[in-house]
Amino acid sequence: MGEKKALLENRERRIRKSKEKRQGSFKINPPNLKGLSMDLSFIRCPYQPLPLPSPHKVSRALTVL
Repeated sequence: MGEKKALLENRERRIRKSKEKRQGSFKINPPNLKGLSMDLSFIRCPYQPLPLPSPHKVSRALTVL
C-alpha cells in the first residue's frame, strides 16, 4: 500500500511540475507578445496596407501560446 501511495504522489508531483512548466512558458513569451503588438500597430496604420508577413507572425505567436 505504501508503494502505491508513493507512486501516486510522484505522479501528482510530475503533473504539477508539468503544469508549472506550461505556466512558466508564458513568462518566457513576453518578447513574442511585444512583437505581436508591434505587428498589430502596423496593421492599424492607415498609410500601410496589411503587411504580408505579420499574419504569419501573429498566427505563430498564437500557436506558441
